[in-house]
Amino acid sequence: MVFPDDFAAHTGKGVEATVDGAKLLVGKPGFLGEQAIDTASARDRFSELEEQGLTVVGVARDGQLLGLIGIGDEIKADAAETIRRIRDAGMTPVMITGDNQRTARAVAEEVGIDSDDVLSEVLPDDKAAEVRRLQEDGQRVAMVGDGINDAPALTQSDVGFAIGAGTDIAIESADIVIMSERLGAVIDAHEIGVRSYRRTKQNLALAFAFNGIGVPAAATGFVHPVWAMIAMVASVTTVLGNSFRGQLRRRLSREFGRTPQEQLDEEHEREHDHGRIETAEGHGHADYGTEQPPAEHPGAPVEAAHRAHHATSGEQGSEQPDRDEGEGRTLRLRVPMHCSNCAERIEERLGTLEGVCRVGADHERDVVTVGHGTKVFEGQIRTRLHEMGFDVVGHANSDEATV
Repeated sequence: MVFPDDFAAHTGKGVEATVDGAKLLVGKPGFLGEQAIDTASARDRFSELEEQGLTVVGVARDGQLLGLIGIGDEIKADAAETIRRIRDAGMTPVMITGDNQRTARAVAEEVGIDSDDVLSEVLPDDKAAEVRRLQEDGQRVAMVGDGINDAPALTQSDVGFAIGAGTDIAIESADIVIMSERLGAVIDAHEIGVRSYRRTKQNLALAFAFNGIGVPAAATGFVHPVWAMIAMVASVTTVLGNSFRGQLRRRLSREFGRTPQEQLDEEHEREHDHGRIETAEGHGHADYGTEQPPAEHPGAPVEAAHRAHHATSGEQGSEQPDRDEGEGRTLRLRVPMHCSNCAERIEERLGTLEGVCRVGADHERDVVTVGHGTKVFEGQIRTRLHEMGFDVVGHANSDEATV
């Protein structure tokens, strides 16, 4: 390994060093131009790489351009959907980046950000200034970042979101830390805040309504003290019920919202639970009989695996009747979720897949249960979840069913 004799970093532009007596430069085209490096011969290649959404840096030695490096970050799977949800929430997504205009606009177009809302070639020290400018225009700004260069802007913004996989200084500068790398968690946090604030106002209104009317009435003798006590209990009960109504609704829906056919399907599954295969940790997949579908065919129909399940769970010499082809399959996946809103989105999106009959998502257990026919494969269900930004970490036990 060769160590440089000296090294200097030019923030947001590039670096220079001396190695074995030769002066090396690595940086953006503008930086190389400032150092009197002729980049005209590579201008077409510069443009070609930038059109692909790559950030281009040049490498020069002793005043001569040696080559180009195209650097690109993979766009997160749920980026486009997150931008759509931000717009649906009445907010305007804005991109602030140090990349050149052509690269920034290519990425913005792919994820659905208007070109007018792209701020490109912004130096790290200027990101906070751009946030301040938006605030001076009367906007409330939420900033999402993960790097050292984002820390000042995160501090300047009204609400700063740091991605958990980012740098320590970005995490320390943010108001909210997203523990996963799923961008959708940002809008999830916003929706949780909106619902919580709305519930808080409702609870205050309910409490003041009970006490503002009940206390004066009891004090002046218009209401018997017993009825005043009952009103106080009703006030507390109403406030608590309003606070937990979302969870109560979901629990009641799971318990009493199932059709007779769904109840029969669940009983059928329980009859064959002893045919499950447990993982080494004792909590593995339960639904696919003696072996899992081959890894090289992740989309293999669940139907074949279900028949294998019947073969291992029935009595020897007897054949179990196949289940209804319309909605006779049940798939249970372990999918980490942040909140009940994540569960609702999963139920809504998976329910649009052809062949899916019912979907239940439990964010407390991180379990998604899908009832489906033979027209949909497990691979399709996993792909839809991945497109939404959720990770499937394995299969869940049948006793964790949510449908």
